[in-house]
Amino acid sequence: MLQRKYVLIAVYAFEQRLEFLGDAAVDYLIMSYLYSSYPNIKPGQLTDLRMLTVNNDFFAHVAVRCSLHSYLISASSALSESINKFVDFVRAPASERDLAHEPKCPKVLGDLVESCAGAILLDSGFDLNLVWETMMPILDPLMNLSSLKLNPVRTLRELCQSHKFQLSFPASKVEDVFSVQAKVNVPETFLVGHGTNRNKKAAERQAAEEALKKLKDCGYSHMLKSLKKIAKSQGRQKPVLIGFDENPVPVDGSKILALKNSSPNEMCEPFERCNTDMQTFKSAKSRLFELCSAQSWECPSYICYKDEGPSHMKLFTFKVSVQVLGATSTTLECFSEPKAKKKDAADHAAEGALWWLQHQGHGKVHTRSSETPLSEVPAD
Repeated sequence: MLQRKYVLIAVYAFEQRLEFLGDAAVDYLIMSYLYSSYPNIKPGQLTDLRMLTVNNDFFAHVAVRCSLHSYLISASSALSESINKFVDFVRAPASERDLAHEPKCPKVLGDLVESCAGAILLDSGFDLNLVWETMMPILDPLMNLSSLKLNPVRTLRELCQSHKFQLSFPASKVEDVFSVQAKVNVPETFLVGHGTNRNKKAAERQAAEEALKKLKDCGYSHMLKSLKKIAKSQGRQKPVLIGFDENPVPVDGSKILALKNSSPNEMCEPFERCNTDMQTFKSAKSRLFELCSAQSWECPSYICYKDEGPSHMKLFTFKVSVQVLGATSTTLECFSEPKAKKKDAADHAAEGALWWLQHQGHGKVHTRSSETPLSEVPAD
């Protein structure tokens, strides 16, 4: 996988599309897994299980277990260092992990799993059954409920609410390190859990876990059964992909990139060829800014020229001004149509400027429509 900072915007957009596709696919796969494996579990408990398995931290652990991070190409040394720290922490024996220095989970690791699922779905002609057969052996080992726990902060809050205890999380920060206390006001005393980490949420989890242990020693425990006990009591069925019987879409194999044994530069060539097409994904404001930069002109300036209508139904008209340099200096002013959003109004005004500049021969630009803008007012 190519990390977004490595080469082109085109690569970034392609990766994001795969991630978008894979996110939906993996979400459906895990939903099918849980629903078919535990047919008698209550909807609220299924929601808790889904929350534990459809998140970036879970996917990051999947990526580390499968060594997907070793295929990541990135020009960011900080990102590589962050990934290496997380990998070392996850792979270390539980007895050797220093929770006070638990590293933050890099989002890109979770994105890798989703992007891989999206790529398999795309290359297979949207054969979700094939994605199921490919991804389940990867996901299944980590779906073991013994390794899944609800967020201890949530568990502590629910426990305190059930017993009507007051709970607070006072925190302090010294030299980029957070110190958090989980203070529980039980009858006649305070129980305090402590947590320390560079990440505030991780410090809160540590403090909550310590407070839960102290409450358990005092005889206070969560009224609800753990997810592990509930699932064990209900029995687990063989997971199946439910509700999907569509035929895959035919895929032209000649158009699939052969990336095996390719260098990073060779991998990027197809994206370089489509860089021009990627212009269509950019807003008019972005394209106008790039055109002005290429011509060494000043940046376009935008103002809200007029707003009208009641407060809950405002319409905005924007004006963009561009200093056009050439044989003679010209100020181009374009006005948008009234729009409900300021962003849309500014973008429409920029479309007008792009249309006029194109017809004056100031470089080829890609407009989203051939509609003539509301007004173009060049002034000497």
